[in-house]
Amino acid sequence: TVFDQAPYIEQSIHDLTVRDLAEIHSDKDTGLFRQPGTHAYEAQFTIADGSLQSALCYKASVVDTEGEIVGLVGIILDITERKRVEKELQESEESLRVILDGIHTGILIIDPVTHRIAEANPTILRIIGKAKEEVLGRVCHQYVCPAEQGRCPITDLGQEVDSSERVLITGAGPQIPVLKSVARVTLRGKEYLLENIVDISGLKSAEQIAMQETAKLSAMLSGMEEGVVFADANG
Repeated sequence: TVFDQAPYIEQSIHDLTVRDLAEIHSDKDTGLFRQPGTHAYEAQFTIADGSLQSALCYKASVVDTEGEIVGLVGIILDITERKRVEKELQESEESLRVILDGIHTGILIIDPVTHRIAEANPTILRIIGKAKEEVLGRVCHQYVCPAEQGRCPITDLGQEVDSSERVLITGAGPQIPVLKSVARVTLRGKEYLLENIVDISGLKSAEQIAMQETAKLSAMLSGMEEGVVFADANG
């Protein structure tokens, strides 16, 4: 962008921005005048329309052949757009975290290339029985589908969505049955696998008890010599 330099010539930093911001720049400059060196820092400037712009400042002392400091040289890069995007990403990440923390099923977000766990919500941590720092960065097969390493339905077998019964290894060691569904998602411009995990151990226990009771009843009926009549509530 071409702009008129004349208004900025012979101006001090106090002429170009508000007092508080000017003091920050002035302190950095004073330090470079006292001791030769370089500084790199983020700051803000007031532009012509009165609004603030974020900038990345690189400054260095200029010394003569005698080693005396004779001035400063600097480069100021406009990073206003980058800071705006960073803020939006931070807000979206905070929103995502609120959503994940409020979901009552287990959620794992996994890097599809390394298969390492990038995020885990409180529910899955409770199911696994480990702290978050113990889970993040680990390969997902340490906890989910341990027998299927190298045969991931999504990354290895080419499926778009997987929904099936699997086993999960808890921190204490025992395996528990879970219902797992997996889908591809894009977060922060990068693709991840979103795994939704539901603990069905209670259901499996109920099914096992029902099967056992059915087997007992079947054995009892088979051993009875008398005839058995089944009737509804109306007789």
